Amino acid sequence: MVVPAVRLSMTLRLPRDVAGLHLVRAVTDPVLAGCGVTPACRHDIAVALTEACGNAVVHAESVDEYQMSIKVADGLCVVEVSDAGIGFEWDGRPSRPSLTAVSGRGLYIISQYTDHLHVDTLPGRRTTVRFIKKLEFTANTDSGRPTDRRTPPADTGQPTPGVPQASEMVAPTAGLND
Repeated sequence: MVVPAVRLSMTLRLPRDVAGLHLVRAVTDPVLAGCGVTPACRHDIAVALTEACGNAVVHAESVDEYQMSIKVADGLCVVEVSDAGIGFEWDGRPSRPSLTAVSGRGLYIISQYTDHLHVDTLPGRRTTVRFIKKLEFTANTDSGRPTDRRTPPADTGQPTPGVPQASEMVAPTAGLND
């Protein structure tokens, strides 16, 4: 299968709270779906992304926010989750947690759902978790867009009923500039 020529880059700055975890998934899944990524591959990315962001929420105790970036190019999805928290000691490979472990599973889970995991940490200063997933595309993709989409109607200059206009859209800003 030919890899669609999709290029995408998105960065979110999020408050260090659990509500941001839902936002990350709610934003990234439809974007990846629109690129023609299969549901199974999107699921793997969502699990790894939730774990990486969850780690920042739980462990970046000294900061109020973290950053998540996602890049799609050349058939790969590269995700980075960074925080300026306390960091931790990292030996370069996640260990398999015990079956009864209630913590310490995140990096191992990420490694199982992705093709590559790298952690850049400076204890006492910052942590960046970076993972790469080879993308799987649906059979009906062409240049990253599903080919079975309907042709949009001709532009009449009139607003489309039920579709908010740009002037009506307000992006949530609470907590982003605090």
